[in-house]
Amino acid sequence: MPKINKIRIVNFNYNDGKRFIPDELYDLSSHESGEALNTLFNLNNGGGKTVLVQLMMQPVHPKAMAGGRRIEDYFSRPGDHSFILLEWDIDDSKDKLLIGIAIAASSGNSSDDNQRGNHIKYYTFKTTYAGDSPYSISELELSKFENGRYVPAAFEYIREKAKTSRGALEHYSSDDSVKWAEMLSEEYGIHRTEWETVIEVLNKDEGGLNQYFEEAKTSDKLISKFFIPAIEHKLKSASSKRSDSSLETMLINYAKKITDKENVIRERDTNSRLLGELSGINDMVGKLYSVNDELAASVSEAVGFKVALLKRISEIDTEIRSIVQQIEDKNKQIAGIEYEERSKDYYISEERYNNARSALAEITEALEKSKRELDEKKHKEDILHCAKLYHDIQTAAAAIGELKKLIEDKENNSEDAERIASLKYSVFIKAKEKEKTQLDRQTELVTRIDKEKEALKNLEAAKQKAGTALEAAKDNYLRACSDLTAAKSSTDKRISSLGIELIRKFDGFYSADEAEAEKAEMIKRQTKLVNDSQETGNAIKKAEKRKAEIPEEKAAVQIKQSTVSAGLEKAKAELAEYDSLYERLTAVCEKYSLSETAVFSDLLRGTIRKDIDIAEADVTAAKNKKQELEDKKSAAEKGCLHILPEIMRYVDSTGVSCMTGEEYLSRLLDDGSISDDKADMLLSDYPEFAYSLLFNTKKDLQYLLSAGNIDWLPAAVPLFTMEQVDHIFDGSMDKSAFLSASDRAYFADRESYVSHINEEIIRTNDKISRKTEQLRQAKAEKELADSFNYPDDWRTQQEKSISSLETELVEFAKKIHELEKQSESLEAELTEYKDKLESITSDIRETESWIRSFTELEAMFSDESKLYDKQQFTYNEMKNAEDDHKTASDKYERCKANSELLETLLG
Repeated sequence: MPKINKIRIVNFNYNDGKRFIPDELYDLSSHESGEALNTLFNLNNGGGKTVLVQLMMQPVHPKAMAGGRRIEDYFSRPGDHSFILLEWDIDDSKDKLLIGIAIAASSGNSSDDNQRGNHIKYYTFKTTYAGDSPYSISELELSKFENGRYVPAAFEYIREKAKTSRGALEHYSSDDSVKWAEMLSEEYGIHRTEWETVIEVLNKDEGGLNQYFEEAKTSDKLISKFFIPAIEHKLKSASSKRSDSSLETMLINYAKKITDKENVIRERDTNSRLLGELSGINDMVGKLYSVNDELAASVSEAVGFKVALLKRISEIDTEIRSIVQQIEDKNKQIAGIEYEERSKDYYISEERYNNARSALAEITEALEKSKRELDEKKHKEDILHCAKLYHDIQTAAAAIGELKKLIEDKENNSEDAERIASLKYSVFIKAKEKEKTQLDRQTELVTRIDKEKEALKNLEAAKQKAGTALEAAKDNYLRACSDLTAAKSSTDKRISSLGIELIRKFDGFYSADEAEAEKAEMIKRQTKLVNDSQETGNAIKKAEKRKAEIPEEKAAVQIKQSTVSAGLEKAKAELAEYDSLYERLTAVCEKYSLSETAVFSDLLRGTIRKDIDIAEADVTAAKNKKQELEDKKSAAEKGCLHILPEIMRYVDSTGVSCMTGEEYLSRLLDDGSISDDKADMLLSDYPEFAYSLLFNTKKDLQYLLSAGNIDWLPAAVPLFTMEQVDHIFDGSMDKSAFLSASDRAYFADRESYVSHINEEIIRTNDKISRKTEQLRQAKAEKELADSFNYPDDWRTQQEKSISSLETELVEFAKKIHELEKQSESLEAELTEYKDKLESITSDIRETESWIRSFTELEAMFSDESKLYDKQQFTYNEMKNAEDDHKTASDKYERCKANSELLETLLG
């Protein structure tokens, strides 16, 4: 029977509101083991013992009374409500059962309710749980404190919570009280009738315990008050469940249990010793299992870590490849942008340079042309001026000569010598003036000659400087030509090393488009190699992953193979056991004249069970008969008659009300209903009356006789009805008319009667031995038949199962062989893939080296272009220097010629 573990009472007023239970939890369990304990509530008078008991009864027996007070009396105001909960320890289970009731004041409409005064409404609820649960007795939020005051949960709180619990919490309305009681009785063994007939009656009034047991002082009253109602309840319960409800069966089962008790005790002691011996092994096994669990957890963790690590490594490799690819793409974009920018700047600068150079050349040429024209004009002007002066000098000299000659002629031969002399003087004066003019002009000429010499010196320095610049320009030009030739040679070597077939064009440069086409082709090849590398790497990872999975799959297959192999051995052993049992049971079937197919149905077991029941009944009947015979013999040897205790126990067990003739006469004598003489006369006429059983009605007597087998009743037990007793007292009873189980032989010859009983005892002992042996064999056969719980096609199915298991083993062997072969194939594939990947990686490195070299080649192209520009620049500088040197030389020569001419004029 379940035991109450905890009690919780919420929001309950009593003693006219002087006592209040806000929310109390009574823990009746042991703090060490958690099991429910026998508990004593020791309270003062008026402390609420009866109230507490009455509240405890409400969840099982709603509206139960205690101390003469109804539960309705505690709910006087509308809206008053309380919760009462009981937590039980369920038999043979670790689960807890929680039952409870919510009670509230209500308004009734029936006249009965109005007559009784206060009235209530209620609903009950229940749940089960193990360990922590939101619906446990302590977790349900049936009260709380708000703003410093106690607030109970609403009356509908549990009902609403049950609706959202998905069946974990069930509630029953007051209309389902019968269903509630049946559920508690059938599922948990909590019988409402026991609470009604015992607990409620005990607490009906103060001192109810004394009053209750006051009515059960005699053994008959005790049996009729406690035991017979319990037996009737048992019989009704058995009847409702359609099980064997006979009292004989029940008593026989009790006898069996008592008989088996010693065996159970011995088995218990043996098991205790065995458990004691196994406790050490159990600890070792527990440690072993713990170590095994830790090992399995560690292996599982390591495998998981390995898988996660491999996965992470794969992800990192993928990320690295992606980043490398992105870097390469960015570098390509940067190189392209830089190349485009360089190309654009180059072309723009080149165009500007060419335009400026052209403009400079034009301006320089115009300037030089203007300078030359100016110098030529000045030179021509100087020559013309000098020629005019020279002509004037020559003319003057000729005139002077002519004049001199004329003067001489005049002086020597002319008549006008005086006039000539005078004229000579005049001429002399004029000559002096001319001389002075000529000297001034000569001085001016010398000054000009000096200036020309100074200019000639400057022009000579300029000529030397122009020559030096010309030599430097030539050196720069030759150096630029040498650098350009070396750059072209390096470029040619680099192109040759790269294996590119390019030819210089007429301008002396390689085609940029052809070079870019070669680079694009190599980049395309590099991309293809990278893709091949990724594909090969993926193939390697896939092969390695598959290769890593194969040992696990192989181990799993081997485990399954071991399991199937063990299952096969087990199946073969089961088949052998089946054949052994079947062979033994077919012999049993032959014994009972049954076909061999009876072993597969309940026919054989039912037949054996009937045989066992018959044998047990025969053994029991024989033992009872032996006891009766021994009791008869003992009574006959003593020369007395009596009603044996077995008779009264049997009669009481039927529930039929009766009394002995001795008890009946004693009551009549005590009451004064009859006199002693009347009693003596009655006993003289009916001596067996004192040892008879008296029944109220003939129906009760017939019920006794129909309740079971009465053959085992002792011989001298007359049976009377009260109607027959009345006939005995009025003298109208025929002495031989009553129903009696008495043996008349006892009264005829007691010694022969005893001798006959001894013979019967011997025969009964033999019968007990035979029946016991028969019962033992039948039980052994029943145990054998019970162990054979196979369907009729079990052997066929087992053979199929064995064949299937053998096929599975072959398949597992094939699978293992395939996995090993696949592993070898994967190893070869991995070697091939790795060689291929190494070759591809080498090619990628070569292409990367080629692209780096090509990038350097592009720089060399650019350097070559710059060197060509430098060569052109130095060439132009050289030409300019040549022009400057020629100009300076021409100026020097012209200046030298002018100076020589002036010196000649000065002459």
